[in-house]
Amino acid sequence: MLLGEIKQFYAASGNIYGSPRIYRDCKAAGLACSENRVARLMHQAKVHAVRGYRRARYKAGKPATAAPNRLRQVFVASAPDEAWVTDITQIYTHEGWLYLAAVIDLYSRAVGGLEHAGAHSYRIGVGCDADG
Repeated sequence: MLLGEIKQFYAASGNIYGSPRIYRDCKAAGLACSENRVARLMHQAKVHAVRGYRRARYKAGKPATAAPNRLRQVFVASAPDEAWVTDITQIYTHEGWLYLAAVIDLYSRAVGGLEHAGAHSYRIGVGCDADG
């Protein structure tokens, strides 16, 4: 009888819940059981919780290619707008990671653009405006 109720609660959860949540459903329905008994019955009936997914730590596929080194480590410019450099950094805040991109003119060392985003994206830095 209890196994039938457990399977019913499991199906109602979309075949996701494990024994702790099924036990809570049983208690809310007024069934006399313990969490260990629910876990044992679920194990015997091969009813298992669905675990959350984990995101891959790397992206599979074609490896990234490096851009050609046109400055060759010479960071001096003889005229404005001759060479621009960019940098991106990540800053941990209480709300999560913040990503900051900057574009700098090598002649005047002035910041030509800034952009920030809450998620790391290949698009950050593309929209840096000239207003800073």
